[in-house]
Amino acid sequence: MGSVLEAQGDLVGALKEYRVSVAVAGRLAAADPGHAGRQRTLGIAHEHIGDALRLLGDLTGALKAYDAKKSIIGRLGAADPGNIGWQYDLGISHARIGLVQEARGDFAAAVKQYEACLGIGSRLAAADPDNAGWMRDLAVSYGKLAAAQHRLGKAAQALAALRDGRDIMVVLVQTAPGFVQWTQDLALFDGRIAALEGRAQVAAIASPTMSSATTSSATIANAAGSLRLPPQLGKLRGDDALVRHVARQDADVARELVHAGDKGL
Repeated sequence: MGSVLEAQGDLVGALKEYRVSVAVAGRLAAADPGHAGRQRTLGIAHEHIGDALRLLGDLTGALKAYDAKKSIIGRLGAADPGNIGWQYDLGISHARIGLVQEARGDFAAAVKQYEACLGIGSRLAAADPDNAGWMRDLAVSYGKLAAAQHRLGKAAQALAALRDGRDIMVVLVQTAPGFVQWTQDLALFDGRIAALEGRAQVAAIASPTMSSATTSSATIANAAGSLRLPPQLGKLRGDDALVRHVARQDADVARELVHAGDKGL
């Protein structure tokens, strides 16, 4: 119910429902501390509260909720370090905390969180390099890190991170040229890179896989040929309705990719 209210723009109502969910999940988790699934459910409930509070402007409350989720998932990950799901959840926690730190103007703290998220994402992508979803997540992490680095005046590091993210998106667009969201992601990376390099932005949406100084055509073609698309993109080509559906699901992540760079990068 909370997610429905949030989607309708009723953040106050959503927050109320999320707090009920935390109370219920907390009782279930306390009744069976060894049940990993119940513990994760509690962690996700805290994250939902954090999301609502962040959107409402309560950054202190959001940080507390995100820390609660991170603590729970951290314990699960420590108990089962080989569990990919716990690692992925932990990466999300770092990213969410980074968003709050960035909103508070503590860009150094945000960089640390984004670096932690990037480290987890890099390990997941290295373990399964054909997973297009994880590769895209990794590109988003590079984008977030670059935005925070730029705020700290680290333009060279920000540019390097943007180029790394762009390289990933080039491969993904080559794999699924009809997927609008990925094409837009690539255009955003191109725009940020152009801004940092002091060049006028060149519209490249019509041919988003233009060669770059850091990615050769052969590398792109080889990587694209081996990538495994997420299940929802299995019938992507020629299915505009499916493209729009998946793009809507991905829109929130795309906003997080660029939100911190709108005034700088």
